[in-house]
Amino acid sequence: MTWISGAFLIVLITVPLLSWWSARKHGADVVEQLCGHRIQFYAFSALTQWALTGLSLLVIWHDGQTVADIGLHPWRSWMATVSLGLRLMVALGMIMAAILWMQRKRRWSETHILMAILPETKVEKGAFVALAATAGFCEEMLYRGFVITRLIQATDHPPSAVILAVIIFSLGHGYQGLIGLLRAGTLGAVLAATFVLTGSMVPGMISHFLFDALAGFWGRKLLGSDEFQTMACGK
Repeated sequence: MTWISGAFLIVLITVPLLSWWSARKHGADVVEQLCGHRIQFYAFSALTQWALTGLSLLVIWHDGQTVADIGLHPWRSWMATVSLGLRLMVALGMIMAAILWMQRKRRWSETHILMAILPETKVEKGAFVALAATAGFCEEMLYRGFVITRLIQATDHPPSAVILAVIIFSLGHGYQGLIGLLRAGTLGAVLAATFVLTGSMVPGMISHFLFDALAGFWGRKLLGSDEFQTMACGK
């Protein structure tokens, strides 16, 4: 692994840690800023992800690689790729349903920040779909394609690389509390394993996008039970 890849890897580790720290230290202020300003937050999040992805492309170019070298290509064929992405989405849906059942049974609360992030209006839901598309592409590029390939170079041990990549990805969702870490860790593990086994990040991009988009449309209904929802925005 080149020094510039190592430096950018540190950046990708630091960003989620800073997000978690900010959420824990300034949680109430973050919720207040989110309420009524979700679209601005979605735009800022998307721009941040595209900026990091752009930097990753420069690092990849510096290392003498192309995006195909880190998995941006179809698996077998485009039909097989889309089919695998859809099947992954179904599998993730079943896993997340089990986590939701456990969450309801144990009455684990969602965080104020997560509830404040989820869209309410049609315009917000449309903007959230655009953010989901960004996350599906950029997060797979960064935390599967880039992080895993660099960690494999550093450790020469794919299982260790996958575990470390899943931890790094999960930390970026620490603002969602322990249940959010569980969800993100599960999502990250499934997508990371798929990437290592197939060599392509595209199926993961498809399922990641669909998962986030559906979460935007149905998240409030699924998490709206008074049994475990932590209220946000004074509602």
